[in-house]
Amino acid sequence: MRDTLEAVRPKTRLTIEECSPTDPGEQHAFFLKHGFILLHNILPKDKLPRAQAAWNRAQDRAEAEWHAKRNSGPDRGGLDASQMLYYDLPNLLAEDDVFLDMIDSPMLVPVLSRITGAQHTG
Repeated sequence: MRDTLEAVRPKTRLTIEECSPTDPGEQHAFFLKHGFILLHNILPKDKLPRAQAAWNRAQDRAEAEWHAKRNSGPDRGGLDASQMLYYDLPNLLAEDDVFLDMIDSPMLVPVLSRITGAQHTG
């Protein structure tokens, strides 16, 4: 009951700066406490339009497939209850190499390594 109360209790608003620590240790601690973190400059600005276009293509395709399955009859295209509410973007890394650049970003790798418990040297 206390956990539920804590989860729904109004929280003090955080500033963008508070949500954007730059030290990997501080990033990790912030993520564990708040469940999210803001990371800047994951992609160079010149690659952002390409990433957005690839995301939109993948989203449009996934959404169309999801609607088709949801409307396919009694078995709902094999979707389980959770998949009836939301759709996923499968194989996003295969959509465009820009996403590989993103997950290999020197801004993301150190904090992601800490969060996942993977060893990172660099």
